[in-house]
Amino acid sequence: MKLLLGLCFLLVALRVVCAQNVWGNQIQGFYHLVERMKAALQREALDILTNLDLKWHEVIWTNANMSRRCEDDMLKYREDLFHRENYALHMLDACGKPPSGILTGNLNWLGSYPQCVKVTTEEYNITFNGKYFLAQLVLTEQTNQTKISLKVGLCVPDSCTEHDVILQLENSK
Repeated sequence: MKLLLGLCFLLVALRVVCAQNVWGNQIQGFYHLVERMKAALQREALDILTNLDLKWHEVIWTNANMSRRCEDDMLKYREDLFHRENYALHMLDACGKPPSGILTGNLNWLGSYPQCVKVTTEEYNITFNGKYFLAQLVLTEQTNQTKISLKVGLCVPDSCTEHDVILQLENSK
């Protein structure tokens, strides 16, 4: 993780240097180095994702009240996530996750709409496209009944309707 953070800082520093045109003819060489480092970071991130323990995949949505097609596609997504299929990892990565600043009130876990909708039948040879939903969850803290509003981006198969998503969020309490 320290290597990943160090490489990120180096990437930023190299981009600044390249943008200022300080080294004239050497810019092209530095740009090539930056691209190679970016590719290495992407490989490192993919390696981290593929080595995660994804046992929680078993709780991904299925419910008798869901539309049949949504349920079938969610089961396929769950299975492919377990097998680390590229599109499934992209859908997972497109979902909102806790960012920094939670203690200061950052409760907008938006994920990535563009990444979600890039998951298409043509790109990945699957039977559904990615569909992005932004859910607003109201959480109640037990001791003093304080209500907290949390926004979470979700990337699900496009066969799932708003009703399917709401149903599953309500059933996952």
